[in-house]
Amino acid sequence: RKKVFRILYAGRIGKGLRYSLFEVASAIRELLENETFQIELQIQATSDDGILDKLKRFNFVKINPPVEYTDLPKIFSAADLLLLPNDFDNKSINFLKYSMPTKASEYMASGTPILLYSHHDTAVTKHAVKNNWAYVVAERSIPKLKEAIKKLYLEMELRTNVGINA
Repeated sequence: RKKVFRILYAGRIGKGLRYSLFEVASAIRELLENETFQIELQIQATSDDGILDKLKRFNFVKINPPVEYTDLPKIFSAADLLLLPNDFDNKSINFLKYSMPTKASEYMASGTPILLYSHHDTAVTKHAVKNNWAYVVAERSIPKLKEAIKKLYLEMELRTNVGINA
């Protein structure tokens, strides 16, 4: 980890992924208010849905410019933590129940540790828990998100193990 701990979300923003990014940002904001952490949430979005302007209000959020698809592995590997969030409302859970996002395997291939914030009934969460390829927060909870981010920030061995398992 460098001086600033860089958490990266890359991919589309839209159905099934609106509120969870704000919850992660809220958890980071609370950590930054109460701890001496240096954290940056980077967003590498392929679509917007009007959410990026709202996320820009957080001074620790950085919206990255679009890049070629072939550059993504290098960007994934340069982050300290990759974020895979999903919303927890019933509509989103039903939408994601049998869906495995493409970015999951792309994230895993990078060797960078992954934080998965997703309901326990989604396919991606079940797969991550079964195969231990991410640090999982499977319930909607800003305190649990804070705890997970803090643990991953502080514990290099944990980050290393999560990245190797992926």
